[in-house]
Amino acid sequence: MTRRGGTGLLRGLSVRARSAIASALAIAVVLGVVIVGFSWVLRWNADGQTRELAETTAEVLVDRVAVDGLAVVTEYDGEALVQVVDAANRIAAVGSGAANLTVPAASGPATIDGTRYYVADQRVPGTELQVRVARAYDDDSEARETARTVLVAVAPTLLVLVAVLAWLSTSRALRPVGDIRREVEAIGASDLHRRIEVPPTRDEIADLATTMNSLLDRLQTGSQAQRRFVADASHELRSPLATLRQYAELASTHPEDLAPGELAEVVDAASLRLQTLVDDLLVLATVAESGDRRREEIDLDDLVLTELVAFRSAGVTIDAASVRPTKVAGQERRLAMVVRNLLANAMRHTTSRVRVATGSDDAGAFLVVADDGPGVPAPDRERIFDRFVRLDDGRARDEGGSGLGLAIVAAVVGEGGGTVVVDEAPGGGARFTVRLPAWDED
Repeated sequence: MTRRGGTGLLRGLSVRARSAIASALAIAVVLGVVIVGFSWVLRWNADGQTRELAETTAEVLVDRVAVDGLAVVTEYDGEALVQVVDAANRIAAVGSGAANLTVPAASGPATIDGTRYYVADQRVPGTELQVRVARAYDDDSEARETARTVLVAVAPTLLVLVAVLAWLSTSRALRPVGDIRREVEAIGASDLHRRIEVPPTRDEIADLATTMNSLLDRLQTGSQAQRRFVADASHELRSPLATLRQYAELASTHPEDLAPGELAEVVDAASLRLQTLVDDLLVLATVAESGDRRREEIDLDDLVLTELVAFRSAGVTIDAASVRPTKVAGQERRLAMVVRNLLANAMRHTTSRVRVATGSDDAGAFLVVADDGPGVPAPDRERIFDRFVRLDDGRARDEGGSGLGLAIVAAVVGEGGGTVVVDEAPGGGARFTVRLPAWDED
């Protein structure tokens, strides 16, 4: 719980404050390491000097004992403890201050009478005598304490200085971020054409400005597409509504001019077209906003053959010989809508024959619907999947369509992780190829 609270407290601070605190903490850690390291270096250096002095003293005494005899040791009155022992470890000579002490036999650190010493044990050449020199380690505690005091006294000033510098440098670095924020706040729905000035620094701030401009580009594109969609939808809805109003006024003012049942036929046709438009718009909105990623195993060939039943009586030859067993991953209701819309589009524009095929290859599962109509010009093969697109040639939408069928196909297939393209069919006409994720048996 304490950890979460501390984290929450830091998150509540500004970036400048967090940067200053982090810098001060980092310097505090560095100073702590420096203090400990400096103390260790002082101790190591002092111990090294003690060891070197003991070994040097032992070497000198060994040389002098070999020449002048044991009197050299007896007359020694230096700071070190000096003893000479024979092969039986009996004391043969002692220096001043070492008479009542026992110097250990092995070279290295030792404690003698409660004091830390370094012992250097060396043999006198040509004899069985051992010269042992013990030198007390220097008491460097005062020097180390002085050094720590100086460092500790300097630390607070250094921490404050680093924190202030970190605060100022972070403030300077974040100043362009504040400018970008203010510019973005000033951009309203009617100002999406405005862009953030990208600084020439080529750093993270420039990347942020570039990213914000990319976001504004997408927002502007989406806003323009939404306005076009509303305008197109309004235009499409205006025609059947105008027809209904015209016949309603005619029935009200001149009922004798209407043939029996004519008003009902007009109302039925116009309301059917309105219903189709509204249903298609709802489908597009559902696909775009639902985010439903559930997938199930679907027999695409069975789905195609089922949808073909409704088109058998249209007076057009339907070639389904290439419909092969194909399993795909998707949602059956939406894939049925894809098949239905592609077949309806092909029936509307074909001359005499529609070919349907399903199958799988290395790229996955596919569905092909081809007709022998006028085809789709190459420049229009991408925008034909946009909403309410009208072409100038023989594939222009007739009065029976909503202008949203192929847009629904593209939206459903894309949401399901597939693709749809149109090209020229063999022998002429349009060929729509849908690629879908194949069902994974595992």
